[in-house]
Amino acid sequence: MSPFQPLARARLPRFDGCVWLHASARGRELRASSRGLRLNVHPISSAVRALVTQHIRSVGELECILLLQRDAMRDWSAADLGRELRIDEQWAMHQLVDLTGRGFVAANETSSSSPRYRYAPATAALDESVRQLAIDYAERRVSVIELIYAKPDAANPLQSFADAFRIRKEPPGV
Repeated sequence: MSPFQPLARARLPRFDGCVWLHASARGRELRASSRGLRLNVHPISSAVRALVTQHIRSVGELECILLLQRDAMRDWSAADLGRELRIDEQWAMHQLVDLTGRGFVAANETSSSSPRYRYAPATAALDESVRQLAIDYAERRVSVIELIYAKPDAANPLQSFADAFRIRKEPPGV
């Protein structure tokens, strides 16, 4: 087989809203069809963008929310969450307390000595946005992660304050 023959094309199913591309071994030709590489053309919804921009600070936090949402009827302890996500139990407890304060989960302290938490969004709109976020994260993981980390670094106000006192050269003529 010559290295310049077209690449073998896999038979993949067609999905609504997706474009499929073929490429030759030389990379000179791209054509849309029902087979080839799948590129999703649907952007992330504005509700999900707003949710990520306003509420999601890290992928770890996103994973916590989505795990709690996926198993909404279960009461979670920090140890359970830490074990499931393979994270430190104290960090998991911090996340649960923080998510409770922001209206994603509710605490249930009557079940045992350690508090347990359950996914309970404060509003139906928040619940719908989290559901759509779960779908987008499953389908477009990289896009969602880029959205999380593309935000300005408002999480570090001390650094922003320190940057304000940086000595900069003034442009000529000022």
